[in-house]
Parts: sequence; structure tokens; C-alpha cells
Amino acid sequence: MVGEELVNVGALHYTTRDLERATHTHELTRRRDITLSVDHRQCGLGSAACGPGPLPQYLVWPEPMRFRVRLRPLAQGERPEVLAKEVIEET
Repeated sequence: MVGEELVNVGALHYTTRDLERATHTHELTRRRDITLSVDHRQCGLGSAACGPGPLPQYLVWPEPMRFRVRLRPLAQGERPEVLAKEVIEET
């Protein structure tokens, strides 16, 4: 990963819309499919709905960026923490 930046990855049996519409967890219906989210950056806490918005240093502004994701099943005996450190060569 260029610049040692971290990404946030999540895999859920719910879509973003499912989560936005539910006001309590018991209102969620587990889906058969899995929704994968890969986020390069996230904005700081605060929405100005009931209090202040995020501080300026935690705002995320649109800018060009590029990253790659490689998905494949793990073979028996493979260690994900070792694979995570592999460099993906340019193609």
C-alpha cells in the first residue's frame, strides 16, 4: 500500500440501505448475499445534527486516488497476516 495508509474493510449480510432504514438491530433481516465495503478514508465524527460537525482537520475532501484490491480464497494452511503484507505487482 502506498504511503502506509490504512483502509477500512467490512463484510456484512446487510446492505447500507438496510442499515440506514433500521432503527433497531431486531429490524434487520439477514441476507444470503454479503455486501463488501472497502473505504479508503472516512470523515471524522459529527454531523451538526445535534452538536458540532467534524473539526476541519478531520474532514475528507474529494481528490483523485487509486488503490487495488485482490480477492481470492485462502488455501488450507495459508496465513492471512502473511498474505496481507505481500506487494501486488503493477500490471
